[in-house]
Amino acid sequence: MPPRKVAVDYPYSFAHRTGGALRIVLDLAPSAGAADIDLDGEPPVLRLRKERRTVRATARVTQHGQRLRLEATVPWSKLRPGVWRLAMHPAPDRAVRPLKARLLVSRKQPVALLPGGAPRTRLDPPRTADETSPPRRVFEAAVSRLPERPARRVRSAAGSVYRRVRS
Repeated sequence: MPPRKVAVDYPYSFAHRTGGALRIVLDLAPSAGAADIDLDGEPPVLRLRKERRTVRATARVTQHGQRLRLEATVPWSKLRPGVWRLAMHPAPDRAVRPLKARLLVSRKQPVALLPGGAPRTRLDPPRTADETSPPRRVFEAAVSRLPERPARRVRSAAGSVYRRVRS
């Protein structure tokens, strides 16, 4: 049986980029997973995983009442765009505990800390415009009235414009 995920309290948890690093602050709800952390022992390790890539960072732990706050800094150069799953290794003699949080990394947008685990439902990828889309049919109807050579030039020019717009 896989270990239960440790709950993360989102109003007090965040991730942001500072210079060449990503700072992750996680406020752990009082649960069995948070209780595994020994405040006086070796610091826990925060693990980020995306596909086969794993990045580890030693976390600093502070206690606020019954809640624990994990703070870790990860070099930005080690992170690739995509969704990263988070887990913590509370101590060398304890099992790795997955966290109920994910990290969305993008080069074009700010980093986002996503609540909960991965969704169970999967959406189909968006369909691309194919030969039967209405604009394509109208375009082909108009071009088909042209002689063959000018029609080829028009199709080629339209394809170039389409590729420039799509990129």
